Amino acid sequence: MGAREAIVDGEVSPDQWLIDKATGDIVSEHIMKKSHMTQFETKGVSLQPVQVEKTLKACLDKEQVKQLVAISMTVQDLYKKATGYRMGI
Repeated sequence: MGAREAIVDGEVSPDQWLIDKATGDIVSEHIMKKSHMTQFETKGVSLQPVQVEKTLKACLDKEQVKQLVAISMTVQDLYKKATGYRMGI
């Protein structure tokens, strides 16, 4: 199992943010209920239950989302074309 396999296989649903590229502002966010998470192991990854207090907590805070937006805008400027991202974190 790879780090993103749980998402691809539908085992987990990722949190989602929609960003206004012109301003970098978060337009909307959809925080999913989490029952399982991918845990890195010595050899690969495994699917583990999420602690009850974390089931409705976003996997990133707003500052971390803004940092990812800044990185993606830097990449867009580097390649001189619009880019879109789906990130597994």
